Order: sequence, then C-alpha cells, then structure tokens
Amino acid sequence: MDLAELLVNDITIGPSFTFSIIKTDLYDGYAVVDGVIDPDPSTTDDEVKKTLHLRDTDAGWKICLIALSIM
Repeated sequence: MDLAELLVNDITIGPSFTFSIIKTDLYDGYAVVDGVIDPDPSTTDDEVKKTLHLRDTDAGWKICLIALSIM
C-alpha cells in the first residue's frame, strides 16, 4: 500500500462531496472528488478542501493526485 492509498483510506467521504467524470486531451477520463474537511467544527476559518484525481485505467481507478488546500 502506498502513501496515496493510506491517505485516502484515512479520509471519510461526507455528504458535501461531489463526484464527476471529466474527459480531457491528457486523460481518457478521470474522476474528481471534491470535499471539505473541518478540523475544528467550533470555528469557521480552518476548513480544508480536498481534491482527489482518480484516473480510469485498464486495471481500475488509480489515484494520480491528492491536493489539500486551506480555505
């Protein structure tokens, strides 16, 4: 198991997440999962947005990018 799998396995998928399949010239298709993690629900200024790019390959979905950004 690699670092990307460990990170994703540690992330809970919540109701605020969106999922879409996108086709580009670079990839035949990949999924983008966006969600917000709030480390401290008592405050409103420390939310973290998470983006996972999952590439659709012959071997199944593969994680190609994980991005975390402070909102």
